Amino acid sequence: MAQLQHVFQLHSRDKDRALPSSKKKNSLFAKLRADPSTGPPLKKEKDVLVSCHTYIPSKKMVVLGMSDGSLLTWSLTRYPNERQVDERKPPRRFAPTNAHKGTVHTMVWLKAHGVLATGSADRSIKLWDVAVKDQTKACVQTIYEHDGTVLGLCGFDSGRMLISCGTDRQVKVWAPEEGRQLLLYPWFVQVSELPGFSGWVRAIASSNNDVVVGEESGNISLTRFQLTKGFVCPKARGTKKYQAHSMGVTGVQFLSENLLVSTSFDCTARVTDLRTGIKRIMIRNPSKKRWVGTACSPELQELYIVDEVGRLEIWGLLMEQLLAVHTVSSRPTTQISGLSYHGGFGHDVVFVASDFNMDVWQFDRNVPHKELDGHTGPVVAICSVEGSSGGSETPSRQRQEHEAMPEEHECAPPEEMSLLELAKLEAEEEAASEASGHTHGMESVSVFSASIDNSIRNWDPKEMVCRLALSETRSELRSMVYAPVNRLVCTGNDDGSIRLWHPEGGTPLTCEGHHNTISSLDVGILHRQEYLFSGSYDGSVAVWDISRRQSKQSLVVNHIELGIYEVQSIKFCEHLGTLLAGCNDGVIYVYDPVKSICLKEFRGHEDSVTCLALDGNFLVSGSQDRTIKLWNLLSEHQETHLVKTLPGHRRTIEDLLVLAQSGHLVSCATDGHIKCWDYTAETVLHEIKLEEEFLCMDYKKSTHQIVAGTESHKVLLFTLPLELGGEHMEPVAEEAATASPEAVALESGSNGRISDLSLIHI
Repeated sequence: MAQLQHVFQLHSRDKDRALPSSKKKNSLFAKLRADPSTGPPLKKEKDVLVSCHTYIPSKKMVVLGMSDGSLLTWSLTRYPNERQVDERKPPRRFAPTNAHKGTVHTMVWLKAHGVLATGSADRSIKLWDVAVKDQTKACVQTIYEHDGTVLGLCGFDSGRMLISCGTDRQVKVWAPEEGRQLLLYPWFVQVSELPGFSGWVRAIASSNNDVVVGEESGNISLTRFQLTKGFVCPKARGTKKYQAHSMGVTGVQFLSENLLVSTSFDCTARVTDLRTGIKRIMIRNPSKKRWVGTACSPELQELYIVDEVGRLEIWGLLMEQLLAVHTVSSRPTTQISGLSYHGGFGHDVVFVASDFNMDVWQFDRNVPHKELDGHTGPVVAICSVEGSSGGSETPSRQRQEHEAMPEEHECAPPEEMSLLELAKLEAEEEAASEASGHTHGMESVSVFSASIDNSIRNWDPKEMVCRLALSETRSELRSMVYAPVNRLVCTGNDDGSIRLWHPEGGTPLTCEGHHNTISSLDVGILHRQEYLFSGSYDGSVAVWDISRRQSKQSLVVNHIELGIYEVQSIKFCEHLGTLLAGCNDGVIYVYDPVKSICLKEFRGHEDSVTCLALDGNFLVSGSQDRTIKLWNLLSEHQETHLVKTLPGHRRTIEDLLVLAQSGHLVSCATDGHIKCWDYTAETVLHEIKLEEEFLCMDYKKSTHQIVAGTESHKVLLFTLPLELGGEHMEPVAEEAATASPEAVALESGSNGRISDLSLIHI
């Protein structure tokens, strides 16, 4: 996914074009303001709004239509994807005596004739030579044939002819008059007219011999023309109508020969297949704002659409899905008036016109990340939640079973049940899950981030917008994990407390048991029930039964004191029923969470154990000593605990994960490297290098991506090569994986820090 970067801005008002400080002091304007003896103060500059725009590639010229009927033009010194050296230079203003007397609503460049056509509220169409030096000769023709405001213009027959529409409910076709080919400029005359429409005609577009009209009733009319030399007329029985919107159509544009996008006052945009009239894509604006501009990249098969407050959405036409969302307005009060796209891959830009400015944005498709603002303090934890697993029990069913179970049987070990009873119980649970309508498909995707600014934000990773913000008021947030069965966001705080949050908001439940910072959290299924596990700087770990959170009893099931050393990381091994805790003495302790017995100790690290990961019966640990160690969980002897050591990072190992499909190990460190290992052969299969300090990461299975958090308040998504276990990914991700690795980032403020990341399948 490409990053949208602001290149430069053109200002229509003189007061917005800031001069360098050295020129401000000596400027004539400053002297007149400062010296009252020079006469009366200068009149305040009149605010004239930008109403429409276009870019002429052959002349590298930007043209703005203004609300006072004038035209502003900038001749760019470079291509629009490069910053201009003269972006503060005032534009050339076309306002001769024969200019428009009302707002310029539409304009189109007729490439075949080298003239610019404009339509205005003064009911006229004017043709301009914007390159002429004498402004009095710039307007080469004025057409007064409409009885109302001209709202739409488009080129026809490869720009040889012109089509216009307006509030007089008429659509007229104009062509150069025969016998004037030797003259410098063409002279347009009316050659055809479509039958009258029931309401205002605001939008019109053409492709080959087809003309599409957007009507006030919400219909789209397609008319095929018969074009011969000196003869233009609609074909008999060649008009089709499609009901596209519930309110008036405001814009239409061809995306390809048979695909058309239309926008409407009903705050929707629709992509229609004109061959069949079938709706391909329906785009509804979540903020209920009107779409005011559309553009398309035929080479990349992307649709760009912007609303009146600056929300820019990028849609893939092949996959028919939303690719990204950007904000292109400079201020919240800015009113966007239009959008256009120019260029191709590598130098493609979009022009966004607002009240008084023209902003130029470039797609940088080689930048590995995209940033999103939100938090105002360091980000300390992130949980990426993806999908819904049908095998999970609902919280209500868990609570019923828990309350019905006698207290002495709550933690009964599974070996007390026969294999037949276990199989029967599993079959009953599977049948109940199927009967309840659960499916093994993805239901929702979101990213939760927790920050020292004491907020938890729920981000949509596709649209990159904050859906919900939760506020912590008691203590700083330090860690976070998502409990998929109970559907809770669990946070560990600096004061030793734990909060249980509902993802959709509400008052959290406070759980107390530690007396120092909660450094790490994990969740897991123990005896067919989900428990929360916590590690703290107070040298202890705790087990919490979060399913009985509605009772008044304490949720602490067990509290285990490990000693004087701080717990830095924890991991629960479900199939062995053991809790692993890495401490700052370099030792990994293996405990029975039910009996509070230390089963074994793994010694080998020379510094704090910062992260843990599991691969079957093997434990992988990362440390501040810059090494990765592999341990055998089933080994009974101290000499055979350590299997091997992988040196490979220059700084602290911050996080580890194992790709389930391929068994590859992925590590990240503060040295800016993410490495994918074949740890059996001790070789690096894939490496990502970036000028960042990676602090945490996880694997997104559906798109075969690594999600990584950095010291510089970002979340990055890197697509892994297919050979690293991406054969089960979704088709959308498969196409993305064949391209160069890309990243998408959620930026959380100027001082952000991300220190924990977990990807949960619920």
